[in-house]
Amino acid sequence: MSNETLLFGLELYEILTLIGIMLGPIAAVIITLWAQRRSEKKQRRIEVLRTLWDTHYDAGQPEYSRVIRMVPIEFNDENAVMTAWRRYMRNVDTRPSPEGAAAHEKEFADAKNDLIASVAKAVGIDVTDRDIRDSVYIATSYTNRIKQTNDAELAQIRIADALEKQTQILRDN
Repeated sequence: MSNETLLFGLELYEILTLIGIMLGPIAAVIITLWAQRRSEKKQRRIEVLRTLWDTHYDAGQPEYSRVIRMVPIEFNDENAVMTAWRRYMRNVDTRPSPEGAAAHEKEFADAKNDLIASVAKAVGIDVTDRDIRDSVYIATSYTNRIKQTNDAELAQIRIADALEKQTQILRDN
């Protein structure tokens, strides 16, 4: 092997060493940033799944509405998730006739469960429809509080109606 000078008085092994010294840190930074972005994306997607899982029994929760809006942002590159989300959104926007309400409720629940299952699969978690249906746990104290709130709202309506009637009677006399 000869010590032939190739460029700027440097031999081949010196040129290769300089290239390695310059490109090594750049490659390390690029790989680190790629891995970090990938990890952050997975964490955001897992957070979407956690929120869906935690709130799917009560679509009236603000967190549920927020996470439904996040699905196309976090999963826009997942065809199965986007298909399930579109199906779910079609059901949200549908107002069934009274005779079609039961069928719509079933379709709505199926669409919601398909959405949760497709999000879970996209983050690498295998769940069944049964797992999703069985995951609904609501503490008795929570349901009692909801009932009390609903009862209080109905009482306020009854009080307002009574006051309105009383005012009307006073005006008529």
